[in-house]
Amino acid sequence: MKKTILNLAALVLLVLPPATYIFINPVVDAFMFIRVFGLVGFTLISLQFLLSSRLPFIEKTYGQDQLIYVHRLAGITAVLLLIGHGVIYLVYRISASGGLRLRFPSDIPVLGGIAGLILLILVAFTAAFRVNLKLSYERWKILHRITFVLYPGLFIHSMLLGTTIASNRLVYILWLTMFAMVLFSWVWRIHLYLRSRKKPYMLSSIEPLNHDVVQLSFAGEDLDHKPGQFAFISLKIGDKTEPAHPFTISSSPISKDVVFTIKAVGDFTSQLVDNHAGSSAYIEGPYGRFSYTNVDDSSPLLFIAGGVGITPMLSMLRLLRKDDPDRRIVFIWGNKTEEDIFLKEELREIQNDMKNLKMVHVLSKAQDPGSVNAAQAAEIPGLLDYGFVDESCLNRHAAVEKDWEVFVCGPPVMMSKLSKTLKVSGVPSAKVHMEKFSL
Repeated sequence: MKKTILNLAALVLLVLPPATYIFINPVVDAFMFIRVFGLVGFTLISLQFLLSSRLPFIEKTYGQDQLIYVHRLAGITAVLLLIGHGVIYLVYRISASGGLRLRFPSDIPVLGGIAGLILLILVAFTAAFRVNLKLSYERWKILHRITFVLYPGLFIHSMLLGTTIASNRLVYILWLTMFAMVLFSWVWRIHLYLRSRKKPYMLSSIEPLNHDVVQLSFAGEDLDHKPGQFAFISLKIGDKTEPAHPFTISSSPISKDVVFTIKAVGDFTSQLVDNHAGSSAYIEGPYGRFSYTNVDDSSPLLFIAGGVGITPMLSMLRLLRKDDPDRRIVFIWGNKTEEDIFLKEELREIQNDMKNLKMVHVLSKAQDPGSVNAAQAAEIPGLLDYGFVDESCLNRHAAVEKDWEVFVCGPPVMMSKLSKTLKVSGVPSAKVHMEKFSL
């Protein structure tokens, strides 16, 4: 019900202003496209801040990972619409007057709009191609924050030049309400930042689990999370606090420490690994809806993980071991080699305590049983398979029916293929839960 109300509210914000203009001016011309593109584009920009605000009533309804996915899609659409808005306006003005002929100071709002659009394109381009541009997370985040300066300027531009806003009281009130909501979302983000600074955590231990994965334990206030959720970590190094990065919580909600199992691949994760026990950090969260606690507690569960994508499953298995050891579960974990499998002893203990848990390890670089010697195979808890976590793998190990709840976390390619496989197998989309979170 809450999701329906929020969806309808967003639809009203998007549709009402352009529909009002079209109703009053039903002529299809350049002005119609200029105004409609501008109205919808600015509304989508406004919604961007609400999508990323981490407001509880929004985050708990959709989950932060889904919100970020929509945030990206809406951002691209907004930029394309505003490019169309600007280009059509400039073409119309040049064709109407034989040139651009900007006048001061009357055309300052126009110049501001052009400058704002250029900056917006820069922000969108660096966000869409951050990996290709080899931009670090920290630099990308600084560029992304340009929008906090840009948005008030775009709002002023729309108020000064937007005839639909000025001439229609309903649209005018809606526009001011939307601006107020964005300001409130900013205040909320500041509140979250300040609140996290009041309760610093201490890095109590750093435990290497294999050649590139470590387990970090933080002591501090109880985070009160659900198994499978994630949080943002800001590491304090000397007098400097690093920007917050998202990581899935791998500890059980009943654990006294907050534990993260991470792969050291980037600058920030390497800093985390290289840091010393006793260092301070700020943790903000929890966020996300990727948890078996959000589904029917009688449903069988299928957990599919790829590599370090096991982290939310670890949190869920650790709690299930204590709270629901008889739950019917199939857990499939894909890795490249036997050396990539970590926490073997704990996984063995979990399997021993959960008689209805079927655990399967799939090795992609070990294509046949001869690739792993007997001693190595004996150390691996559960069944050992070879190849990839794909349709044939599921057919061998998991006879999934419509009442199963499926949780998948791993590399994007694996998740995309499994999504199609599960759909073809007849598993309802509402029963398939994908952890798509990434920044």
